[in-house]
Amino acid sequence: MFRELREKGALPKRRITDVAQMDYHDQYLKSAKWKRIKKRVMERDGGLCQSCGGRGSTVHHRSYERDVLEGRNDAMLATVCNGCHNIIHFLDDGQRRPEAEWDAVFLLGQHQTDIPAIGKVDLRNLKIVDRPDLTRMTAVQIELYRKAHLRAIADKREAGRLAAERKTTRKESASDP
Repeated sequence: MFRELREKGALPKRRITDVAQMDYHDQYLKSAKWKRIKKRVMERDGGLCQSCGGRGSTVHHRSYERDVLEGRNDAMLATVCNGCHNIIHFLDDGQRRPEAEWDAVFLLGQHQTDIPAIGKVDLRNLKIVDRPDLTRMTAVQIELYRKAHLRAIADKREAGRLAAERKTTRKESASDP
């Protein structure tokens, strides 16, 4: 009877406190327990991605054992950036990487510093447009990309300033008798 009422929404759902019974995405990652564990691990790691060394934004489970999920084994948790987390869980073609490879990819670390070409810079729109391939770029690569984009903006402004200066100089020399 209680189950029927609960399913119809007449009774509040029971709060599941056992991590083994929680749905990982819908319940565990939204739980207060996980938020405390995540905060603790990110503080321990100084907010740095343990794979590439850039700014970390999430915590990767190296194991899903009960002691890890309950926060009793933080050694199997690591701060990572979104790009490294994507690389750990997915292959280059977007398919899910086999779970048996996850820890090896994490332990290998990500050391890429190559970035995509900046392309044409539009001074009317100075917003750094996030590229679709940023999801597989590490925090280090994203930072390098953003610095390169800002440098390209500065270079284009300087080129415009120099062109205007040359134009003014030509006008002044043409008007001198």
